[in-house]
Amino acid sequence: MIPRVLSLFGLGKVFLSKAQYPAARLELDQALALSSATLGAESPRTLALLGRSGALDYLEGRRAEALEHALALERTGRTLIVQSTRALSEDEALGARTSVFSGIDVLVALAS
Repeated sequence: MIPRVLSLFGLGKVFLSKAQYPAARLELDQALALSSATLGAESPRTLALLGRSGALDYLEGRRAEALEHALALERTGRTLIVQSTRALSEDEALGARTSVFSGIDVLVALAS
């Protein structure tokens, strides 16, 4: 299933880069559903897809959906960083924050 997720994600990114939003939506939605079902909602792959889907929502003018995706991404990212940094030193924990998926970019874009 992971190769299928990667294939759908790759196609979605290509369509998104070419502003072919309906085709991108089809691929990304399929990839997100498959990734969530097989890898779980907190998988880095699923979170990357959620972020890309939120960006597509924003580009399509679907602000409410973009906000929903961004908030879910931010919420999950914060939960994961708390869970994963409990066993780290302070310096390691602070450094780990930069690798967490974030919905802040979409939230800021929506606010402006």
